[in-house]
Amino acid sequence: MKILGLLRFLVVFILVSLVTIPFLLIQWLLRFLRARKLNRAFAYRTLSWISRALMWGNGARVTVSGLENLPKNRGVLFMSNHQEYSDILLCYGYLRTPMAMIAKKELGDIPFLATYMRSLECYMLDRKDPKQAMKLFQKAKQRLTEEHYSALIYPEGTRSRGPKNRDFMVGASRIAYLADTAIVPVTISGSWKAGQYITQVGGKKPIDIVIHPMIETKDYPSDQKQALMTKVQTTVESGFTSANDASISKQ
Repeated sequence: MKILGLLRFLVVFILVSLVTIPFLLIQWLLRFLRARKLNRAFAYRTLSWISRALMWGNGARVTVSGLENLPKNRGVLFMSNHQEYSDILLCYGYLRTPMAMIAKKELGDIPFLATYMRSLECYMLDRKDPKQAMKLFQKAKQRLTEEHYSALIYPEGTRSRGPKNRDFMVGASRIAYLADTAIVPVTISGSWKAGQYITQVGGKKPIDIVIHPMIETKDYPSDQKQALMTKVQTTVESGFTSANDASISKQ
């Protein structure tokens, strides 16, 4: 049974890899033609499909609630808990919103991912260079306010690798304050088990995503950033489904 689960993943991975090659070539062509927004839209749509395909091949069965809370005609800052690397696939595959991820610069060294992050205009953050970070935040502000292009950040700063969150960092709210935009909290429950799905077959391997109502930064003056982040973290944690984690662990 474990071999069947691994074979399923390998077949999906190989098929997705073959399809992705022309996707990358198109992105390089669009970048050469300086069709920035078209390239961004194309990259988002193809990455969304790739993400869903890989999660399915990995055995995950994803349920999304709160789609009515997605932004309409405005850019927002999505804040999600971060259990595993698969959270990136989950956010791009299921949040139905084009967005740029704020990520550590090391992710830009991964060939396939680097091309998509460049096309999506993600913000590659050097944690050791505050000046570079501020330039990126200003760029994010411009895209949020003028282009209504949303952003995604994982305020824990790194993976929790389990069901328990790390503390959300206050600095994660800086972009929202600069752009005077809303924060959309997102709960991802069960992705910390995703690495085990490859060797499992049969039955459901559920992951729950909850999109919460927006939290407006204007309701929290700049001297109340800690209160804002506490509110965001409390909201995210309210969406955890213990039944989800229990059902996974029993399989």
